[in-house]
Amino acid sequence: MTTSQPVHPELREVGRRPFGVYAIIFLFVLFGAVAAFDIVRLRFGLPTTLLVQIAEFIPESSSLSGLPRLFFRDADVLVAINFAIIFVTVLTAVGLWFRQRQAWVSAMVLIGVGLVYNIWNYLEGTPIYLNMAIHVLAVFYLNERSVQLVFERRAPGEETQP
Repeated sequence: MTTSQPVHPELREVGRRPFGVYAIIFLFVLFGAVAAFDIVRLRFGLPTTLLVQIAEFIPESSSLSGLPRLFFRDADVLVAINFAIIFVTVLTAVGLWFRQRQAWVSAMVLIGVGLVYNIWNYLEGTPIYLNMAIHVLAVFYLNERSVQLVFERRAPGEETQP
């Protein structure tokens, strides 16, 4: 009698990622874009009408890149921190694409920090509900069973079953 690994019904096709992984990757690319917009705003101001309209839609404190403003006022330091945030979010998105467990953990940490920042804003009387909803949606997808199965820790030598 042979023992085989249980097949998870949530992973129907080998090689396919669940929708939640695509959604999380999209959200991380969006976080990186907001941080890039913050760099443009810090470096060049808001010279065009389009940038002003984007700034009204996405307030400067709407992303994780707004968190360092609580501690630093120097624009050069904030730009460097935003570059680091962009690097980490892109690295996390790429890791998620390649199904690396460390990327899932990194995503949970980044989303957790973002949620803490959103709660801080809420308690300060400046809630940003859209950003809060995006972070909650990301947590929902990260904890979805089919996404967790993609990133679950496997014992050494254990192979995935088709």
